[in-house]
Amino acid sequence: MDVKPVRVAAIASGKGGVGKTSFSINLAEALSRAGNRVLLMDADFNLANVHLMLGQTPEQTIADVMAGRCSIADTFLPGPAEVKVVPGVRGGGDLAGIDGSSLLSLIQSVDDIAGEVDILLLDTAGGLRERDMRLVAAASDVMVLVTPDKVTIADTADYIRTLRLQYGVQHFNVVTNMVRSQREGSQLIQALQSQIGFDHDLVIRHAGTLPYDPAVRKASDRAMTLFQTSPDSKVCRGMRSIADGMNQQSRVYYPRGGMTFFFENQVLAGGC
Repeated sequence: MDVKPVRVAAIASGKGGVGKTSFSINLAEALSRAGNRVLLMDADFNLANVHLMLGQTPEQTIADVMAGRCSIADTFLPGPAEVKVVPGVRGGGDLAGIDGSSLLSLIQSVDDIAGEVDILLLDTAGGLRERDMRLVAAASDVMVLVTPDKVTIADTADYIRTLRLQYGVQHFNVVTNMVRSQREGSQLIQALQSQIGFDHDLVIRHAGTLPYDPAVRKASDRAMTLFQTSPDSKVCRGMRSIADGMNQQSRVYYPRGGMTFFFENQVLAGGC
């Protein structure tokens, strides 16, 4: 029987401080509430925060999977709305020397859950570190968060250009986060495109706009999601819209299943 391929979406950013982990958690819940079986993996190999923001204390982490000490399913923690969570580790630790072969073992571990997950969300590290960018480039969907300040716009433009020129990524879904209005979100996209410059092979899709809302931080401080504390908020409506867009968006690439959930050649090419 054919196994339905897992859609792998990397949540990325050109720098830290743009709300990426909070976005990843709430998007995972929105996708799950929309009928998807969602696995959220903390793929920030230095400052893993997903389990902290959910108030969890993991016994086994992604480091144990990559070291062969357990299966990926052994690490699962219960997330909101039936989301499954694979916790990461903080401070690098066992993952300090991670290379292409280690990343490939992670890909192989995803093979173990084929048929149990529809969407795998990777909460990745921000910035231009080669190891992290290879993991982002290996995903079938790349979603980049940007906030309305000059430094973040410049860093995001550099990040997208690097993924395009060095790793061959052509399609980007950009979420404008912490904005004051839809108009500011549109202006932010225009500013980003202006800094990136012209590339006829580059496709930037504005995947959605999320307003600034202090309730997001307050929910996180209580180890809760915004859907649990403020389900009717504008941010939650925006999250639902982004999740609906992901469900409706046609997939340019359908992997065959198993090892090709990721583009493993992108992970291994040139090492990490």
